[in-house]
Amino acid sequence: MSEGWRAIGDVLAQVNRSVVVAEVESVPYAGVRWYAGGVYLREVADPASVKAKKLARIREGDVIYNRMWATRASFGIARADVDGCLVTNDFPTFETNSDLAIVDFVGLILQTEDFQAEAALRASGTTERRRLKERDFLSIEIRLPPLPEQRRIVDLIDALDEAIKAAEQSAVRLFDLAQNLLTEAFGSDEKVRISEYADVLVGYAFKSSEYSLEGVRLLRGDNIKPGGTRWSEAKFISSEVVNSQLEKYSLEAEDVVLAMDRPVISSGVKAARIGTDDLPALLVQRVARLRPRDLKFGRLIELAFGSREFQAYLESGQAGSHVPHINGSQIAGFEVPSSLFQGSGSSPISSANYQSVTATEYAASLRTLRPNLLTALLSGEHEIPATYDALLEVPA
Repeated sequence: MSEGWRAIGDVLAQVNRSVVVAEVESVPYAGVRWYAGGVYLREVADPASVKAKKLARIREGDVIYNRMWATRASFGIARADVDGCLVTNDFPTFETNSDLAIVDFVGLILQTEDFQAEAALRASGTTERRRLKERDFLSIEIRLPPLPEQRRIVDLIDALDEAIKAAEQSAVRLFDLAQNLLTEAFGSDEKVRISEYADVLVGYAFKSSEYSLEGVRLLRGDNIKPGGTRWSEAKFISSEVVNSQLEKYSLEAEDVVLAMDRPVISSGVKAARIGTDDLPALLVQRVARLRPRDLKFGRLIELAFGSREFQAYLESGQAGSHVPHINGSQIAGFEVPSSLFQGSGSSPISSANYQSVTATEYAASLRTLRPNLLTALLSGEHEIPATYDALLEVPA
């Protein structure tokens, strides 16, 4: 075994705090979310409905995994909110040897792709729910640095998580502020059609037979979520068939796209602003593109179509309540406060919305950084100097 590397079983000891079901008033079942998402209270059951005669009690700080879903990284650390909950024997539970490891450091290891991949390889069985036996789990090797280095890594990742949380909370507050200011403007300001500030185009009706395995991505309603795009299930069309007729359906940065299907709209408007990472892409039928006549209007148009007022416009019947989807003219006819685009970039609405977008993008960049930083720290590729400890000292 390489220096600094040990089996995780060297720092974890299995425990079983057996509880007789007939002797408890209720059964608060705990579960473990996939991909190291944490331990949570799944349900509270009546003991009379529980078939098992005995269960196991978990305590704060326990390391737990779901034997049946180890291939989905169902690992976690029990926190205070699940202290005292019960689990079946499909949830092996372990205590951490505090002389060798910090439990939160073990928790970080469980979050890494390398550990999760190794655990999945060791799971056995013939179905999707291949089980990971305790002996195979405990034999997985991990790099175990000295306790002071473990603490520095935990503290740094905790600080990063706090920064992500703060940025996301700030983004929500600023977005709500922008929406509230926009609502006030809808109620008092002069209105103007959105078509005064953006050109509306509905996508091209591609045939499914024209789809290919690679080429130019096609932006469909399924690829749009509120405030962003999702390309996990992208469709493509061969770049060789993109002619001058199709070029006009190309997307550009700062375009705003809107899903037009009525079933989608009834459950919440899906509008998103296109970024450079979304390109190249072509617009398909039942998706509308609003191209700002001034690039600085992109964020404001996205805000307008994600507003409560646009949802109300659709629900009121003004956009046609008996059709399966809205059309381009109905989108172009949506009236917004003229003040939304006046002094764009400096108005309170614009400023709050811009800061919300900036905070969202900052949080996303930190989330992207986190797994890469964690891997580098746990592998020993980068070390946190001991001088970092001085930053943790709080003046008396």
